[in-house]
Amino acid sequence: MHTRRIHILAACLLLHACGAAEADTAKGSRPLRLEPEGIPESASDPGCRIVPSESRIRITDPTRSVSYAPESLGLITVEDKSGTRKCLDDAIRDGAEIVKRDAHGFTAFYPTRFESFLDDARERIDIDAVEGRWSETQNRVIPGVSGRRLDVAATIANFRKLIASDGDSLELKTDEIPAQSSDLSGIGDFKPTVLLGAYRTEFSKSKNRTINVKLASSFIDGIFLMPGAKFSYNEWVGERSEARGFKEAPVIEQGQLVEGLGGGACQVSSTVHAAALLAGLGIDERYNHSLPSSYIPVGMDAVVSYPLLDLKVRNTLSRPVVLRVHTEDTTLIAEFFSDAPNPAKVMFRREVSETVPFKEVITVDTALESGTVKIRKRGKVGYKVQRGRLFIENGKERFEKLLMDTYQPQTQQVSIAFDAIYPPPEEPPEP
Repeated sequence: MHTRRIHILAACLLLHACGAAEADTAKGSRPLRLEPEGIPESASDPGCRIVPSESRIRITDPTRSVSYAPESLGLITVEDKSGTRKCLDDAIRDGAEIVKRDAHGFTAFYPTRFESFLDDARERIDIDAVEGRWSETQNRVIPGVSGRRLDVAATIANFRKLIASDGDSLELKTDEIPAQSSDLSGIGDFKPTVLLGAYRTEFSKSKNRTINVKLASSFIDGIFLMPGAKFSYNEWVGERSEARGFKEAPVIEQGQLVEGLGGGACQVSSTVHAAALLAGLGIDERYNHSLPSSYIPVGMDAVVSYPLLDLKVRNTLSRPVVLRVHTEDTTLIAEFFSDAPNPAKVMFRREVSETVPFKEVITVDTALESGTVKIRKRGKVGYKVQRGRLFIENGKERFEKLLMDTYQPQTQQVSIAFDAIYPPPEEPPEP
């Protein structure tokens, strides 16, 4: 039997009957002994009593079926001996819906308590849909699995109907979240043998970065997308944490190269993004780094940061596609395959529309030898890059203009001796 749970302070706020108790408590009821925190003494009213319910309400959901005391669901019966409307008025003021009333008292429903119950239920009921994957060993697609979501509004409405009809059981309303690849009946004997687009990048031999690149790749290798379906990099790769096997490696953060968990995950997302661009697939969400990346040209990178910055790719073709991601030594390879070619030829275009000069910070260092100039950190220019794709199909051209990327310039830091001249004067031209 599920133990009755009442939010004590909440019930005190709702019924305003704290502390006082009468010696001649009627059998079958109990005085409101509730914590008086924040409640004025004048709110105490020994005439308001909760009547414990002997009945139970059975709640059924896709995971289990359990009986609950009505009080734990926000349904409370109050015996009113005050001879006034105070108990009733206080309950209404504190958010109760009066569902029944007679000469002895009333029954109140507190929606916020029931909503709190549903919040707990959602944690076990809600599950995400999982799309299918291509199995190399089985040489076939493993179908996707649909998810579900608790429909809170519909469930609350059904509970109100249950109260009105004196019912004793409720089935929580859930909605199916279909996986687009759960039904594979329309794809026939699908075999992903036609390469749509691919891209390769090189990564360092750093042990930690290699681990991160291979781990992130393993999470998304084999993703299967039906026409119209999309995948989220963050949803598939998940949080980059030590518990999930990711290591510390260099990452770009706020315009600086620093050590961070999962360094290398952005190289995987960037390589996949570049392959998707060349395959002609849709890019629903993508962000560029604040600095140019060493492993991929500007305009093709895709920064990811769990859970805020994501890469989302959509299959805009008429046939399913499969993403394959793997490494060969220090080469990362991302490829999109299908069983039919893209009817359009796709070309990615990028153009540096503006170069942004870097700033320079000069400091005098008295420890330097006379006349010395030392560049502590070399500056880098920034770029504004216009991006787009050209689709050529049946002799017709279609240009897709993509968002412009901005890469910030990096400040140059220079230390000079007290007597140094910087920048050095230009030499006069030869006669």
